[in-house]
Amino acid sequence: MICQRQRSRAYAERKTSSGGSFSRDVKERLIAQNPERCPVCGTNWSDVRKHQQHPETPWHFDHHLSPQHGGTNDSTNARIMCWPCNLRKLNKQQA
Repeated sequence: MICQRQRSRAYAERKTSSGGSFSRDVKERLIAQNPERCPVCGTNWSDVRKHQQHPETPWHFDHHLSPQHGGTNDSTNARIMCWPCNLRKLNKQQA
């Protein structure tokens, strides 16, 4: 079993090697392209239940191809979805 410290260290290394975080411009573009609802499930942003750790935003910014599988933080690899959709998919490769 891998301890939390090792997982955190591995996550930080993947984040750094993929280019850090999505830029503010990329995030603003994704919000502007999807102003009303989650593009995955169609739920209105206002109807997404509040997340305990991030109650101010109903969405997560996500990678089409995760850094763990070689993805980067390039704008073409970015997408937005509600946090339940993002957590449901976990880190599985998308078809």
